[in-house]
Amino acid sequence: MVVWQAGGCCFWRNKNPVSDSLVTSRQFSQQGVNALERRDLDEAEKLLAQAVRACPQDAASHRYYADVLWERGRTDESLREIVKAAEQSPDDGGILLRAGELHLQAGRLTQAQSYLQRAIDLDPRSADAWAVRARLMQQSNNPRQALADAQRALRYDPRRRDMLLLSADVY
Repeated sequence: MVVWQAGGCCFWRNKNPVSDSLVTSRQFSQQGVNALERRDLDEAEKLLAQAVRACPQDAASHRYYADVLWERGRTDESLREIVKAAEQSPDDGGILLRAGELHLQAGRLTQAQSYLQRAIDLDPRSADAWAVRARLMQQSNNPRQALADAQRALRYDPRRRDMLLLSADVY
């Protein structure tokens, strides 16, 4: 009984399952995302680059670093970062969706299709994924599929005005 009371929580304490480098990376990432939301792109880029350096295996830091690079007009670097994020976290629908969006905006339709299909496979009820795929199909000159995808997005989120506009545009 004495050992139990003297040992307290230390007896049962486990080693922290999260590495110090990941904790540091997440701290830099959070600060970088806050700077990005304030539109302080210089500070956001600096902090997110530090996050990537602190823990190169952290997919989230690569994803947000890709966003700030995109905002700065550095398309190729941004796409490299989002690809790294998708490779490191192949089951993260949010990262796959963002990869699809960035590739679509860069005009890389084949890569966009691949990422969007993976995002849809992970979450078939994602209105966002169907909406981006509808825009992809519209850009690919496939109006029937664009309309079908827009209607699917509207089924999962009927408030999507962008999909109503896309549907009207396709008609």
